Amino acid sequence: MLRKNWWKILSIVFLLYTFIAGFLGGVPAKPILNETIRNLYFHVAMWFGMMIFFIVSVIYSVRYLRNNDPIADVYATEFARAITSSRFTERANRIPPLQGVL
Repeated sequence: MLRKNWWKILSIVFLLYTFIAGFLGGVPAKPILNETIRNLYFHVAMWFGMMIFFIVSVIYSVRYLRNNDPIADVYATEFARAITSSRFTERANRIPPLQGVL
């Protein structure tokens, strides 16, 4: 059981570490930054994850185009779908743009 699911346990440990360090860890006390520096704990990690998914999707897309392998097409589609169909992306797309603020 543990041999098959070790990566799930490791990902939960990493998520807990990131969550705890993001909210309880020390940050520089700069007047211009205040607490917004904490965004680096979450957004940079999400960006890296999205870029990895994008690169894997491109690799499987090229593999599909070169070999006409339908399984590679399914993988490419699902990795691309994982990037674009998160709740955060959908929520950000529903927020109306700021008009007349600047």
